[in-house]
Amino acid sequence: MDLEAKYELFTAKNFSNLDHDWNKFPGLPYTFSFEYRLMDQLESIRGYVNEHFYVPIILSILYCVGIFRLQEWMVNRERFGLRLPLIFWNSSLAIFSIFGSIRILPELFWMLRHKGLFASTCDSRFIDDGRYFLWLYLFTFSKVAEFGDTLFIILRKQKLLTLHWIHHALTLVYSWFAMIGLHAQSRWLCSMNFFIHSIMYSYYAIMASGFRVPRSTAQLITILQIAQMTFGLYTHGQSLVLPSSQCDIPFGIGSFGFIMYFIYWILFIKFFIDKYYRSGKMAIRSDKKRE
Repeated sequence: MDLEAKYELFTAKNFSNLDHDWNKFPGLPYTFSFEYRLMDQLESIRGYVNEHFYVPIILSILYCVGIFRLQEWMVNRERFGLRLPLIFWNSSLAIFSIFGSIRILPELFWMLRHKGLFASTCDSRFIDDGRYFLWLYLFTFSKVAEFGDTLFIILRKQKLLTLHWIHHALTLVYSWFAMIGLHAQSRWLCSMNFFIHSIMYSYYAIMASGFRVPRSTAQLITILQIAQMTFGLYTHGQSLVLPSSQCDIPFGIGSFGFIMYFIYWILFIKFFIDKYYRSGKMAIRSDKKRE
């Protein structure tokens, strides 16, 4: 039996542990050929993620060691332009994030509408649609691909912020662990990240192409990221104070997530103040001196 026939059998059933037939939900019925093929491997993908919990830790350590070694290697070398590769890179990640948003966000909207905010953060029941779970796992693997962002920064001799490399290293580990248990936090993690990255990487692609974008766009992206970290703090803090019978989030992932989001929250606020507030005041002072 070919993959398409298997998938037709798969969707012929009313998959729902939330009393809703997702096969009739607008925007979800169509399936691309690459999704058919990957869904055929979904059990293998899930098994790999569950059994290889150490992989993200090793990759994150190698990432941290590698980027600082690369910085040393670039000290006495000329910067690379990489304009076209950068446009392609950011455009690819933007398209991936947009498609991920289309696949993941409808489930979140349905949960919020029919079950409420609390259930969306603590109820670990998900729609039993293979495409939805596929994109949860693709999200996790994309955190490895996003290490490439740092390569462009170093090779182009731009400033490597502490926020940048800590964010990449910790997010991979947390995302992988969150997928092992497929708890409710995965719903919000993927939804928020896909949505913000669809805007952020589109912005980067446009900027790399040489088009001018209002400064307020970059500010908006940072504000959205701060809002994401604030909400992440709230949901993980909630999971730590409520019993597991009320909020189905293990203490370990709740604690890890709370610490991670707190670090991000501090670093993103500092970044916003340094880049958009202090730099603005310095520019005003320099203008006054010229006068």
